[in-house]
Amino acid sequence: MYKNLCTDGLGVSMRQNELIELALTYGFKGIEIDMADMAGRAESMGHTFATQFVNSASVEVGTFGLPCDLGANDDEFANQKQRLELVCELAKSIEAKHCYINISPEHESLTYHENFEKHRARISEIADRMADVGTRCGLKLNAVAKGEGMQFIHKAEELLALVKTIDHDNLGCVFDTWHWQVGQFDKAELKSLDVNKITEFRFADPPENYDAKSVDPAQRLVPGTHPDSLWRESLAWLQDNQYAGPIALTAHVPVSTSNPGDNLFQRIAVVLDRMIAGQEPVPPAVPTQVETEAENEPVSTAAE
Repeated sequence: MYKNLCTDGLGVSMRQNELIELALTYGFKGIEIDMADMAGRAESMGHTFATQFVNSASVEVGTFGLPCDLGANDDEFANQKQRLELVCELAKSIEAKHCYINISPEHESLTYHENFEKHRARISEIADRMADVGTRCGLKLNAVAKGEGMQFIHKAEELLALVKTIDHDNLGCVFDTWHWQVGQFDKAELKSLDVNKITEFRFADPPENYDAKSVDPAQRLVPGTHPDSLWRESLAWLQDNQYAGPIALTAHVPVSTSNPGDNLFQRIAVVLDRMIAGQEPVPPAVPTQVETEAENEPVSTAAE
């Protein structure tokens, strides 16, 4: 496995050259790129310009989000397929190893079974095309529905059922511990999974006592924060099964005395390194002398 620098879920965006510089500085082998942005640059300024930073750097494109909406109507999806050809050209040029497809947990009008069949057919077609350029596809779960349409896949077992039904050599799933935990995945089921069907692994915990119907996906906490965190068992399972793909941390890591990195991605690198070494992601904080003195000071009240 190797460390992949992902921005998905962190609520941040940056230019390609900045992302590459951070990856190289903090020991990441791969990066996630914004393919929609790269495709736009290719259309306006040419392929060479759009891919120059990635192709000149000693870092892999570990993943990118495939810019498509599987729930679109037939005419809209036909237009998306035309743009997919440009994406395929770019993916081949930058030797992208993986891409992911976001699965919406609801649809404005289609029933579960109608939407499942539409997804099955369209994903199979996309997986075929991406196989031609050497990029594996992973389906990415979204476990939080807004209640604005007909319910669709929002549980881990449902996502796994879709992957199994399609049964394509170039298709797997993104194991995002935040969404899989909210999506009711039982860590005891890890042994039944095929590691070859995991295209990426992403670590983050939901808040304790979350409500699956209303939890905010932006509340991505450090692994181990939740008492039922999936991180330890799942990482051990990856190591035991010699998983060779990208792993990423998509949690917001605050500055602390035990992890004082001056930027988010430095702190992410520290946490990932600790996890890979079998250590707790964030060690117990040791109070500084200033903190200890502050705790021992008498507390004044308004009454005084």
